[in-house]
Amino acid sequence: MKILLVHYNHPGHALAVVADFLRRQKHETTLRIPIATRKSQFKAGLVRQKVDLAISAEPFTILNFLLSRLFFRSIGKVIFWRIDYYPWRYFWLSGLLNKICVLGADETWSMVEFPPYKYVPFLLAPKDYPKENREPRIRENCVMWSGPDLSSALPEVQQAVDSLDGQVKLVSSGFNRDKGKIQTLLTEDVFLRQMCRAKVGLVLHKGRDKFYSDPSRAKRFLACGVPLVMTATFPFSREVSDSGAGVIVNCQADSIRHGISWCLSNFPSMSERAKILAKKYEVSEDWINL
Repeated sequence: MKILLVHYNHPGHALAVVADFLRRQKHETTLRIPIATRKSQFKAGLVRQKVDLAISAEPFTILNFLLSRLFFRSIGKVIFWRIDYYPWRYFWLSGLLNKICVLGADETWSMVEFPPYKYVPFLLAPKDYPKENREPRIRENCVMWSGPDLSSALPEVQQAVDSLDGQVKLVSSGFNRDKGKIQTLLTEDVFLRQMCRAKVGLVLHKGRDKFYSDPSRAKRFLACGVPLVMTATFPFSREVSDSGAGVIVNCQADSIRHGISWCLSNFPSMSERAKILAKKYEVSEDWINL
């Protein structure tokens, strides 16, 4: 089967994992990565050569998939993978565009449980799991921030870490946004090594702040056995908390500090539970059944 996937750099990891999985399944898979502008996303959806399946999380790309199918008859099936953890994404004109995409697509997936759409969350690839010989025997009291540098939650995080009087150090996962382009500053290898050394992963969202911590990275924390300190707005927070792999906090310095302290005190058991939960989200035919 010839398959086209289109995404820009956020949530880049999600479709990249699916693309790698489909290649391993012997499908002829192409991955396009436009820059983070609507014009670029729309152009990336232009398909003249025949493909059996086209998948994207971007409404402007889906719109051009539908036009390409109408005028060139170049696409067999269209799948729209909605990023439903963004609360503002589908209002006003964006809501109208979303409705067109849902009605025009042959199938709609959602990255959170959002009936009536098929639930296909951020998934984990084999490379997201540390090799046994790379897992550190002793981890540092390191807290890893997964969000972007413009998040209003970051000052609260810094205050919480400072109040622990040097007991922990804060490390950024190198995720920032500059002039509309979302950038990841760390290489995959360095990023994985840092995750393997950490004892706490921070997945926080404050008020109406539109900059979320990356949910795909939260799953990767779990794969590396890193417990999470989360706000309730994180779409998988209840599941992580109920499994004992993390704690839910308010996005205030005192609450974050208590969450960090709890994870550090209970790290061995929470780490094992994190790894168990991560197994549920391994990419497989159970999730990606075309």
